[in-house]
Amino acid sequence: MKSTKNLLGRSAFDLSETKYFESVSVKDIASHAQVERQTFYYYFSDKYQCLSFYLQQWGTLLAERDGSTNLQQHLLNLLDVIRKHKEAIIHITYGDQGYSLLSAFLDTALNQFILQSEGKKAADQLDKGAQFFAYGIRGIIIEWIKKGMDDDPSTLLAKTLPSSTESVDRLFSEV
Repeated sequence: MKSTKNLLGRSAFDLSETKYFESVSVKDIASHAQVERQTFYYYFSDKYQCLSFYLQQWGTLLAERDGSTNLQQHLLNLLDVIRKHKEAIIHITYGDQGYSLLSAFLDTALNQFILQSEGKKAADQLDKGAQFFAYGIRGIIIEWIKKGMDDDPSTLLAKTLPSSTESVDRLFSEV
């Protein structure tokens, strides 16, 4: 059974499929989740905290469910999921806090994907080279989203990543 906290987060995201998150109210989220507003405030201080919670959970879940150990495949899967939820992602990023919410989601997913591809645990920290790489990829993904996600994800990756997994692995190796 899903927890009320998760249900509220999912409701915030679901409402973003049909309208800009800036125009979604706490009342809308609570109503969609079929709970009282007081219940919402038991878990979250505002709608941004609610959506942030959901996006963080989603980023972690995407990484956990992705069976690949290949970073390029992880990234392709991430881009496919983002594109599948194109309307919600665009509606979330429209507004003052949208890109910071999206950046936090991408950081969670990318960090987990990179750690998995290195054979490390989720609790481990990225080394400096991997952090630099993750920030760069995050920027590329955000620009792709800003431009409407028109480029095919595999084309986008082909344009931006080294052509082989060995080259990507070398980015993270100790010099």
